[in-house]
Amino acid sequence: PYKEIIQELRYNLCPSEDQPVPVYPFAYDWRLPLEIIERQFAEFVEEVIDRTRLMAHYVQAGYIKRPTVNLVGHSMGGLIITGYLDKKGRSAPVSKVVTLGTPYKGSFEAVIKIATGTANLGSDAPNSREREAARLTSSLYHLLPEIQDALELDDPSLPNSFFNPGLWQLSIVASVMEYVRTQMAFITEKEQKAQALFLRFLEAAEAYRSRIDNFRLSTTRLKAADWLCVVGVNSETRVRMRVTKTERGPMFDLGSKYRLNLWRKNPENQAEWRLTGDGTVPFEAALPNFLAPENIVCVTPEDYGYW
Repeated sequence: PYKEIIQELRYNLCPSEDQPVPVYPFAYDWRLPLEIIERQFAEFVEEVIDRTRLMAHYVQAGYIKRPTVNLVGHSMGGLIITGYLDKKGRSAPVSKVVTLGTPYKGSFEAVIKIATGTANLGSDAPNSREREAARLTSSLYHLLPEIQDALELDDPSLPNSFFNPGLWQLSIVASVMEYVRTQMAFITEKEQKAQALFLRFLEAAEAYRSRIDNFRLSTTRLKAADWLCVVGVNSETRVRMRVTKTERGPMFDLGSKYRLNLWRKNPENQAEWRLTGDGTVPFEAALPNFLAPENIVCVTPEDYGYW
């Protein structure tokens, strides 16, 4: 899906045909834990630098003395870049960064994907196999939403975070237990093991989110002007979710009530404008803590003619 933008960058960045600018895509398995992808990405950056050092016009320009790269990340790719910079700090050989539609505070589509197997993330095939696979995909838990005042709970005893196992439907834990039963037959106390595995998914995801939330540009060599953060708006997006308490445990309300787009709808209540998004990532969730609002660039489908 990124072939076109790679070709555009290669063509438009080159000052002349005999001075090509290397543009390399980083291919990764998005289902893996993001910490693993970060390590793979760090190795990839070093490989790109090594390749660039072999290009004559870069050598002549003094690249070997201060090798750096510019990074472009879409969606989860933006999280990987941010996590990489958090780990590397001032040693990161990065000059500029562009992130587009990155779910810094998650997306409700991750909840729907885990709950039903279908959402605006990955394949949309609403089948049992897809649902079971989603519930065992650790990276989806990294995308759970943690947006202020975005959860409507009908019972105050319910936890107010998706990183708390007490907020999840019992069927999801049951899927993990079934996996343990069929794939880990040698294990005793399977129910406890399944609960521990599900809890580990949530704890690892919450720890990663905390890292991203606490990242600051001051720990790197980058300034706010070096980071272009593009956020999609003016598309109907799930910006809230209601969770009810039933006899069988928590139940997610997946109706369309909170799929909203109030971008520039009411001039007298500009706070409502924030109830929008790009169709997958809510506006509020796409805002990183390390950039001020004036550093955010909002784009709409109308800017491109299509989304």
